Amino acid sequence: MEKELTESEQNISNVELCRRIRENDLQAETSLLMANNGLIVQIANGIKTRRNVNSSDGIDEEDLMQEGRIAMLTAAKAFDESKNVKFSTFAYEIIRNAMSTLCDYCQSSFERHMEAKGLTRLFLDNGDNAEPSLNGSGNDVNYRDPTGNLAILHVMLEKMRNRLKLLPERER
Repeated sequence: MEKELTESEQNISNVELCRRIRENDLQAETSLLMANNGLIVQIANGIKTRRNVNSSDGIDEEDLMQEGRIAMLTAAKAFDESKNVKFSTFAYEIIRNAMSTLCDYCQSSFERHMEAKGLTRLFLDNGDNAEPSLNGSGNDVNYRDPTGNLAILHVMLEKMRNRLKLLPERER
């Protein structure tokens, strides 16, 4: 049976986990995410309520949660315990901003990362080479991942369908 940590024990635990995460400890990442899942859920629920987020926006609840998890790990790597601030207080704004950005642009940090790497140019051609593919920008290297290409294509099409549903019938 696990003992529940007090607030100060939790904060000490978070500080230690942040140190370990900066040393690339994957187990510490998992532990931090599990220990702070409630914070991520709380922030996601607040954003969903304030912004009326739903799957028709192209954003699923799990996408929002995943964005929060990625932001939590980003916060852990940037956390400076010498500032005498609780980790959860520090992480709160980073997580909330990441989730808000996802809602504003309907683009996850994964999609922004792919775009920054030049791997998001999707070619949908009806010619003989109608296979969707991702091409790196600025070089001659082709990035071929049929499963990844198909996944990105499905996500983009689903977002497009959801946005079209919001338009008046004549505009659709």
